[in-house]
Amino acid sequence: MEVSTLILLSLLIVCAAYLDIRYHRLPNWLTVSGMAVGIGHALVLKGLAGLLFSLAGLAAGFAAMLILHLFKAVEAGDVKLFAALGALTGIEFSLYSVMHSIVFASLYAVIILAVRKLLWTKLLETFRAFLLTNASHHTGYVRSLLQTGKIHMPFMYAVVPGVIVTVFYY
Repeated sequence: MEVSTLILLSLLIVCAAYLDIRYHRLPNWLTVSGMAVGIGHALVLKGLAGLLFSLAGLAAGFAAMLILHLFKAVEAGDVKLFAALGALTGIEFSLYSVMHSIVFASLYAVIILAVRKLLWTKLLETFRAFLLTNASHHTGYVRSLLQTGKIHMPFMYAVVPGVIVTVFYY
């Protein structure tokens, strides 16, 4: 990874982390400008091949996070942030960043549930919902389980270490 790409990536992630943690939102001016900078940077560095690299990364980051957004696991700002990250770094880096971020988010969720002493309760409720859904095809209980006891955490708490691990791995 080029030094200029690493600097731009760091700026994007630091700004996104500050805004998400402080204001609980990622504004469009940050994510859209991140996409434009990523595409422009790749175009300047590598020409047409860089443009294709950047657009493919944008699409991959967007698509991977859109799936999570459809399941209400992340907000729309996170989807656009990973599109910008993909435009800057390409397909492979953006998908590894998504994967590592999901791992960190899962670890944080388990820690939060354990600290709140809800871990075993939630695991048993989830197991019960799984049995009820498979036995009777009744999904009302699953919906109520998903709507109650939701844990809200800025995804940036998982994105920052996920991107850092990806930088060192990559």
